[in-house]
Amino acid sequence: MRLDDLIDRNMDNDFAMRVFARLAMGILHEPNGLFDLEITQFALTPDKSHTATVTVHALWQGQDIRLHTPVRTAA
Repeated sequence: MRLDDLIDRNMDNDFAMRVFARLAMGILHEPNGLFDLEITQFALTPDKSHTATVTVHALWQGQDIRLHTPVRTAA
């Protein structure tokens, strides 16, 4: 998903949109077999100094799915 090149950037609206776009492209990449996954909600929540959590809610095969992953932001 190439999130590594976003490390150490300021967490602002541009950062959130770039994270969402790359996450969506990675999840929906055809070879992953998740073409029927529907992203319903996305959030980028600051956790503590210089980290945040990305949360994605999605529907897949009739099931609610929640994905959480930490992201490091600018120091």
